[in-house]
Amino acid sequence: MAAIAFKSKIQETNGFSFIHLPGWVSKDFSSRGMIYCDVVIAGKTFRLPLEPDGMGSHWFYIDDEIIEECKLSDTTEFEISVAQTSNWSEPRLPSDMEIPLNDLGLIGIWEGLTTKAKWQWFRWIRFAVSPATRKKRIDILCEKMKKGIKRPCCFDYSRCTDNRVCKSGVLDLPNM
Repeated sequence: MAAIAFKSKIQETNGFSFIHLPGWVSKDFSSRGMIYCDVVIAGKTFRLPLEPDGMGSHWFYIDDEIIEECKLSDTTEFEISVAQTSNWSEPRLPSDMEIPLNDLGLIGIWEGLTTKAKWQWFRWIRFAVSPATRKKRIDILCEKMKKGIKRPCCFDYSRCTDNRVCKSGVLDLPNM
């Protein structure tokens, strides 16, 4: 896919900085769900996950390292280009998922999943609001792994799943 260029400003919700892509950029991506892109900011390339915003577009975190490396200001508009890639990074397995997978001897099955399948499980579990629901989803993951089921079912992949920056699956955009 060819790179798509646009201008944006850093936005912030609940102390997290991010870039929200205009809808016209996301319409050319292969999915309204999570994708990976090579993102170019100030001539520097970063391979980043782009999360769905729950409204048909995408967004990505912009951490302090990127802000400093690219010398960005949170008030200045700057040029960004994104190009979708098929090279995904593995999600970091949180201990509350890793421990039961290890204890039940399922870690090998987990490691045999595709990177996209791992991200789908990770995002489905992360979308749980309460700790009790999260634990229940981890238990379901383990049961499904035992049965050879490789992906969560009945999950809307186009929803924002990071509850720190979304409400009911929609990115919480600050008033601009």
